[in-house]
Amino acid sequence: MTGEKKMSLADLPADILVNILPYLDVRSFLSLCSTSTGFYRHRLDPAYWRRLVRTTFRLPDQPLLHTDGARWQKLYRRLCTQSHVFTWGQASSEFVLNFRDTFRESMRANPHARRFVKRFVHWPSEVRDAMQIGTVVDIQCGGWSVTMLNSEGALYTLGNISGSFNTLHAHNRSKGILELLQFPSGYPQIDERYDPAIAIAQFSSGRSHVLGLSDSGRIWFWHKQLTPALNIEFLHVDTVKYGGASGVDDDARGTVQRVVAGWDRSSAYVKGTGIVVWDTDPYEQQEEDTLLVDADTVPQSGYLRPRGNTREPDDATEILGSTVGEVIKHIILEGYTVFLTDLGKVFAAKTETREKLLLGVVELSGFVDQSCPDAVDRNNTNDKVSDIQGSFRSFAAFKMNGGILLGDRRLLDAYWDSKFGDGTTTELPEPRSPHALQNKGIISLAFGDYHYHALHANGQISSYGNEPQSSGALGLGEYSEGGSFRGLNKVGHVQDINFLPHATSDGRRVWFEPTKREWLRFMSKGGSHPDEAHGRLQLVNTRNDVRDDLGEWFEQEGAHWNDHSEVSKLDDDGLGPYYALTIAAGGWHSTALVLVNEKMAAKSWEVYAQPVNPEASFSMREWARKKWNTFSSTDLDTGPRQLRTRSSMEQLDRTGPATFKDSDGQEFRFAWADDPFPRIQLRSGEEMPGQVPLSDWKDGKPY
Repeated sequence: MTGEKKMSLADLPADILVNILPYLDVRSFLSLCSTSTGFYRHRLDPAYWRRLVRTTFRLPDQPLLHTDGARWQKLYRRLCTQSHVFTWGQASSEFVLNFRDTFRESMRANPHARRFVKRFVHWPSEVRDAMQIGTVVDIQCGGWSVTMLNSEGALYTLGNISGSFNTLHAHNRSKGILELLQFPSGYPQIDERYDPAIAIAQFSSGRSHVLGLSDSGRIWFWHKQLTPALNIEFLHVDTVKYGGASGVDDDARGTVQRVVAGWDRSSAYVKGTGIVVWDTDPYEQQEEDTLLVDADTVPQSGYLRPRGNTREPDDATEILGSTVGEVIKHIILEGYTVFLTDLGKVFAAKTETREKLLLGVVELSGFVDQSCPDAVDRNNTNDKVSDIQGSFRSFAAFKMNGGILLGDRRLLDAYWDSKFGDGTTTELPEPRSPHALQNKGIISLAFGDYHYHALHANGQISSYGNEPQSSGALGLGEYSEGGSFRGLNKVGHVQDINFLPHATSDGRRVWFEPTKREWLRFMSKGGSHPDEAHGRLQLVNTRNDVRDDLGEWFEQEGAHWNDHSEVSKLDDDGLGPYYALTIAAGGWHSTALVLVNEKMAAKSWEVYAQPVNPEASFSMREWARKKWNTFSSTDLDTGPRQLRTRSSMEQLDRTGPATFKDSDGQEFRFAWADDPFPRIQLRSGEEMPGQVPLSDWKDGKPY
């Protein structure tokens, strides 16, 4: 019509505009946001940045952070160049930088000690060669292995998928080498070209196997890293592949939505069918490259909520939707499948045998009924469960009001027996709500056999539980080299490590800065004046209450480690030098995917390691750059780096308690060289002995 004003993009309603923005690439999106005030409001649109991160890097979804647009934008920028993999614990010694060389040197020095040396890593150490595989976007731990997914959809593994690290059979073990998981002949390998049948969109590590779900909905199974995968097909469950020429939407009925591996069972959620589970046995029903499995379906897990104008097909389905609901998440534990529905309810099915599975499911009502007194929002009446996470014998339920409840095998047995048992179980145990997990900004938990870690929204990791045989599973440092100052206690003839009371109530942060490790080691020797500190060290070594209180002082010091202006001014995105993106645990070991601001990390070394000869300061900068192999910053639209190389971390040539030489012979002195071992007033009012003044507290005395 003549004279009618034409509609521009800016005139579109917001609910329509948000559906258009995801189709823009980064450069176009940022250009659009700079054209007007109205579009500028969308620069941190969480839906856009979350979708971009997940599609570009195949990053797993994190439901608790859906609305944090600034965080997703920062993750995109740093994932392009700064993702690093760190590991610690029993299995970690097989694949961290320089461990094997150091181990060989110690064996040459004392060959008779070989059988007494345990290959444990107590401090987070970078995985050897992980930066050679492109951008790592997800990691998971098996019982004796670590598996990584990169942004191209390729899976790599370290360690031994199928058994103990003492297993030396060449066909089972990669011997510390990063191995690309292979596919059967007839399929292209992932490093040759993209194929939706083999590009992995999501994966899961069990105790001794790995499941992968491809971009086309195909399930792959690995039980040995040097053996090609088997394609999983179900004998009695119909599934459909999607994408490409199939014309099938990836959300259609019959599509596989996710795979979950457990202790000795495997599972998949098939839309419209439910959770299907099967035994992990690679030798049954095998036909060439395909493993035909006789899977069972978890009862009452197949309900789908009607979409649009559709209605429930019958009364029975409507009742199922109002009492159980649609499955939105499930986990596989030892002997049980636990699932969460859109009603915020949690259910469990016993999957030890087919007969027990077919009996039905039991609602874990305690996870809905029990409130969390220390939750973030105590007045939130919407107390539904929003997420479940777990492995082996432990699991957690995240509530919408911020509370976290823990359950275990004992709780599951009691609930199942109360419904399907002999009637002797009359009292149900309540889920635990540890104070340390409430109101701490925790977005995920990772469970090993005896320890577990929490990932916080601020990118920090905290440790809880026990560390068997001083294996390093907690990642808090070696007990004899300052790890005891973290509020730890060594017990029993097998030297298990657990937390002292105050450390238990608050947890302890995992530190990634290598300078902190050197500082703890220095303090474990008595600081600058070991003779003067002898009495205090004796108290720390013999009295748990002293070690517990002193642990609070060390935690405060560590929390302010990077406050130095020369370091903090490089924190341009507010994520700090080390920002953990993912945490995984299994057996007695753990692994973290960490975004490293390498300029901050190098500057931290430069600040804390000072040249003995001031004229050598340039050499220190060169040494820091060599140590961290600092990359130049990149723009948002550069995309992921496909291949990055990195020299091995340089070993310190120590010349004294707080001095060392670099490879050029320049000598450096740590900034704490003149610091005495701390002296504090204990919670009881008693002052630690010594002639030095009482130590200051960074955040004030906590008692």
